[in-house]
Amino acid sequence: MPKPWTSKEQLAWLNARKIDFLEAKKEDIIIAWLDEVTEMWFQDFPEFNACFPGKDEADKLTQAEEEKLNASIKARKGVSHSQHF
Repeated sequence: MPKPWTSKEQLAWLNARKIDFLEAKKEDIIIAWLDEVTEMWFQDFPEFNACFPGKDEADKLTQAEEEKLNASIKARKGVSHSQHF
């Protein structure tokens, strides 16, 4: 079995939104709903913390770190939209 891409806390967060997902799908507003949920996801689970545990967000990132963070955000958005709901 593949390793889950979420923590237990993140999975609970997603599961709490399943009914809303089904409603958005039924009302044909899924794209807007996913955009809103993605924004909420990154507020609650900043990718910065996943990429750089223990590092202060106020610290300036190197160019390589910026690239890593941007790539990670892009990848996480793809997963968040496609693999849970």
